[in-house]
This record gives sequence, C-alpha cells and structure tokens, in this order.
Amino acid sequence: MSTPLIVRYFYTPICPENFATLDKLQRLFGNDKIFCFEVFNLAQDELQSEYSWFPAEEEILREREENGNRPLLYGTLFFAGKVVPGFPPSPKHLQQSFEENGLTWDPENYSFCYRGQVEREDWKCDRENFVLRKYDVDNLYSVSRLCTHHHPYLSPDSFDENYWQPYEDKKSNFLKKSLSKGEVLGFLAYYQDELAGFIEAFPVSLARKMGFCISNFSSTGLMITCLSVRQEATGYGLASQLVKALEEESSERGYKSIEVLAFPDGHNWQPVSFYTNLGYKEVRSLDSFKILEKSLND
Repeated sequence: MSTPLIVRYFYTPICPENFATLDKLQRLFGNDKIFCFEVFNLAQDELQSEYSWFPAEEEILREREENGNRPLLYGTLFFAGKVVPGFPPSPKHLQQSFEENGLTWDPENYSFCYRGQVEREDWKCDRENFVLRKYDVDNLYSVSRLCTHHHPYLSPDSFDENYWQPYEDKKSNFLKKSLSKGEVLGFLAYYQDELAGFIEAFPVSLARKMGFCISNFSSTGLMITCLSVRQEATGYGLASQLVKALEEESSERGYKSIEVLAFPDGHNWQPVSFYTNLGYKEVRSLDSFKILEKSLND
C-alpha cells in the first residue's frame, strides 16, 4: 500500500474562520484515502504524528519552542510538506498543490466566501461617545460576531447566521476558558450600543505557543494578537483608544510590557506606523514583519 499524501493544518482557536476552515479542509481531505489529514490545535494539542515531519514543519515546531522567525498567523496548511498560502488557504494555491501532485482539482469541493473588501457606509460619530467594556463572560460572543458578520471581506447580505454560529461558539468557548484562567485581556468598543471593535491580548508565552513570533519569553509581557475596528467606525481614533485601554489594564495587572507582530505600512491590519505613533519600538525584524514593544514602566 502506497504512503498517503500528508496534509497538516496547524491552527489557533482565536478566530471563527479557523474552525470554518477546519470543516472545509476535513471535507476536502478527510474522507479520501489518498490523504492523511492531521489537525493540530496549537493552544491545546501535543504536536505528534505517526508520520515523519517534513523539513519545513520541523522548522516550525522547533521555532515554536524558541522565539521563532516565521509566524503561523492563526492557521497554516501544509500539503506534502509545503505551505499553502493564504488565510484561509486560497482556492488558487490549493489547486496548484493538487496539480503539483498529479491530482484533479474540483472547486466545488472547497467553498470560499471572501471576494475582496466590501464597501460599507461610514458612521457619523461623536468620538467622545464610544464606550469601552472589558471582556467578561457575557460579552465574549460579540467578539466572534465582529469577526464574521462584520468581516471586511464578507458582504452583510451573504452572512449566514446558521453557518457561522457553531464557529462563533467555539471561539467564544475558548475565550471563556482563557478568561477563567486569567490568560486573556481584552476590550470591546461600542457606539450607541452597536459593536464597533475589539482588542485582544495573551501572555507572550501562550502567544508563542499559538504560533506568534515574540521578542522573548518574559513572564511579565503581553502580546496583542488581534485589534479590529469595523470599517464603518474608522477615522475616529477608536483603535488608539482600545490600545490605550489595554495598556492601562495590563499595567494594573502587573504586566511590564506589551508587544505586537506588526505588518508593513499600507497593510490594512496592524500597521507598523500605527503602533510607533503610540510609542511602540521595534525590537525584532522578521522579513516583512516587525515585532514592536512598549514598556509599561515609561
């Protein structure tokens, strides 16, 4: 019997899309004996396999125990030892992986609902009337809903609550467990009771385990893993408000520093200049990424 093609999905449970992608990949690979499909929850699972690791996977596993140079960024799919680009993995690159291995690609077997940024009508806001609330067991579901219903690449008209709710529940359950163990800090932002954005951070040691590159394993450091503001509420300084609220709460809880894996300017998420304007300084360079840090003792 020939050895199956090894397909491995490494993911973190901090985004509903990770769970949705897992289901789609399970349908694509899990029922075909051509493949051995293995899944690893980076926050919880021991990373063990009955098959040998490919060199690129071994590098990731080794880096995960160190500071690392290549972030997994929420979810990474390896097909026969090669990374399939995209989050979630794009149909184009999955097709390439199939064809490189002599397999026929059928796009009907892998649904993909993102079609580029959706234009939304801007809100007319008074920036003084945004309200920030700490994460608690009663508002965590709202975090998940912002990632799905209000996703910038997902049209509101195409949002299917029945489809997304199970994945939102899984994200919410992970946050509840993390909150009960004191392993997550976060704030939600509202405008006139309408959800507008959130910020979320984990201790750097846990963030590294989940696939984020860090500057060091300080027991007194936090990492911002997600900062999201709805497109309709941009331009009012809400992202800065969320960061400052997190800094104040982190200092009160005894943390000494906050770091973030920042993207190049021009990227629409976590840009370097946004954080440097708030006093964050570069402590590591990782190709196109930068790790920025701010001391809370300053």
